[in-house]
Amino acid sequence: MEKALKYFGVWLLIQIVVALVLIIPAAIIMLALGSALDFGYDVGLTWFIAICLFIIDLVVFYVFWKRRYTNLSFLWNEKAKRLYFWVVIASIGYIMADWHLSELLPFADWESEDLETLSRLATNPIGLITASFVAPVVEEMVFRGAILRALLQKKWNPWIAIFISAAIFGIIHMNLTQGVSAFVVGIFMGWLFYRTRSIWPGVILHMMNNTISCVWNSFPENTFSSIPLSPTGYLLLFVPVGLFLLVIGIQKINLMADSVDLSIPFLDRDDIKALQYAQATQSYYMPPADAPVVVGTPIEPIDPIEDAMTDDTPTEQNFQ
Repeated sequence: MEKALKYFGVWLLIQIVVALVLIIPAAIIMLALGSALDFGYDVGLTWFIAICLFIIDLVVFYVFWKRRYTNLSFLWNEKAKRLYFWVVIASIGYIMADWHLSELLPFADWESEDLETLSRLATNPIGLITASFVAPVVEEMVFRGAILRALLQKKWNPWIAIFISAAIFGIIHMNLTQGVSAFVVGIFMGWLFYRTRSIWPGVILHMMNNTISCVWNSFPENTFSSIPLSPTGYLLLFVPVGLFLLVIGIQKINLMADSVDLSIPFLDRDDIKALQYAQATQSYYMPPADAPVVVGTPIEPIDPIEDAMTDDTPTEQNFQ
């Protein structure tokens, strides 16, 4: 738990420090550009938020990559390609079901101002790149690759660790609408990480979810008003299809992940360095599982006392 808190603290500290460093110069630049180029307040604020989020994510990525808090190994063999394919199928199913079910929540319109800000970010090129590609990689590094990995080192039921990491992931979104959705998808992405020992299946789901959300929010409100289908019709059409694809995808992923050795420990840089130091100082000893195999049957060694009494010169030991 201490390591999970450490990783979360590092992530939070970077958010605060980088934001404070950027606010004053960015505000000056935004005011200068606003007066020179006649930017509107909303446009300038959108650019400011987009640039801040982009830089913060880059700093988080560098720190967690440099200190090796997360394993970024990416497999691209035949089995991995099939796994990623079913991750895409399951992701499509989850997105289809989640979007329409979330509309039934009674608090879906509570944070309309926050949702409008997110919609403006989706139309900003830097905001779109950050939300669709940069943020999914960085957030999976932090919340699955580091925090969840540290929680899985405990002797808890894995689902406890997955639920805790998903709850943290939901809380940091800081609004109820996104928080509930982030908690649910955090459970799914946590399960993907636990079963595959990799952050990349979760990154695929995260990228697809964010990209489709950004593209959808960039359309004007009345774009699809001419489609003769009621909200109930959408619900009856998309949710069953989405749940079907999600269940099939999860089954396939689960079967393909059966070959993953779940006994492999989740080690970070500090764990590996401690293990290497212990081995170097010979304070770490792991007995062999089996006796060493010797080809042939060795001859019994000659007793040196008996050898001296027989005046025989011992020959070099060999094998029959």
